Amino acid sequence: MSEEKLLEETDSLFDAALFELAYEKQVVLLRSFMWSKPITTDDDEDESESSSAEYPTIPPVYNIDLTRFYIRGCTSDPYIQFLSFYHVAEHFFLIVSDGALYKKMSSIINDRKFKSNKPYLDKLIQSVGDHKAESKEEEMLKSVMIEFLDEDELIAEIARIERDAGQKIYTSKTSCFGYDLEKITLQKSHLFGPLSKRIKTIRNALVHSSDRHERKNRYVPGAEANQILKREIPLMKYMAERIIIRDSTARP
Repeated sequence: MSEEKLLEETDSLFDAALFELAYEKQVVLLRSFMWSKPITTDDDEDESESSSAEYPTIPPVYNIDLTRFYIRGCTSDPYIQFLSFYHVAEHFFLIVSDGALYKKMSSIINDRKFKSNKPYLDKLIQSVGDHKAESKEEEMLKSVMIEFLDEDELIAEIARIERDAGQKIYTSKTSCFGYDLEKITLQKSHLFGPLSKRIKTIRNALVHSSDRHERKNRYVPGAEANQILKREIPLMKYMAERIIIRDSTARP
């Protein structure tokens, strides 16, 4: 193995170990330093349970960019947490969206009856047109969620988060930074659309802190804003973990 390849493999193993420490033990290590104490979250497992977990001898190959976003999200600042975990899903926006278009166009072109005539060319044009209409970030987020998240598991996780919090964070209508957030129904085929809309709305409030149409502030840093945003973090963290793990591959 060449020196360059060896360094690349070592780098991959190192980042995989950092991710698994953060994911399984809530111990956050960075390349240059270690936090003064392990960073814990509200959904930490009981110490007796987590201490019995066994790590695989060789971790899978994770996407290094995604694990670094995840580790960046393991901080005490809800603003950084939300956006870091959001970036994990955002990484796949174009990959998943374009992949669906390629699949649709391939099925048209690979049809034995395909000819370069108007009906078939119209189908290709329609596919591209539909793709452009679905290229809004909210739709792309929904596509990523469908691609990587199991709907039954997601429903169970939301129910657990609400149970632990003692409040209906998602299953009742509420507001966040001046935006109305609709009630989410925990039923299959009724989850991904409303949830992607909610997440995108909050993300926009953080990134575009002032509404240029209504001329009012949306998000202003502070203790009150942190408390509002903190309730969204457990689900964002869960989604980031599922995406990273399901994108991973076995190490050769």
